[in-house]
Amino acid sequence: MEETKVVIETVPFNTLDYGELDLFEEITGMIPTSEAEIQGMPRVKFILAMGLITAQRNGMDGYQTLDEVKRIPLGGIRLHMADENVGTEGNE
Repeated sequence: MEETKVVIETVPFNTLDYGELDLFEEITGMIPTSEAEIQGMPRVKFILAMGLITAQRNGMDGYQTLDEVKRIPLGGIRLHMADENVGTEGNE
């Protein structure tokens, strides 16, 4: 079986701005405030939200709406949960 091509490599969750968080909340119904809450979230909604936010941030043609992102095959969105450099000295 052929491996699904990764279409979107998401931006890390901890790099979202307030506008992106608003969109995330609109899609998922919540803003997680801890790792435990992230783990308890509906996984597909989390993936779709992060995929759409990344596509919009990067201006990816063909993936600017939630419906367009929903058409990406399973495995086509790769999540990156955190940027280890965010919040560290010199990178704030």
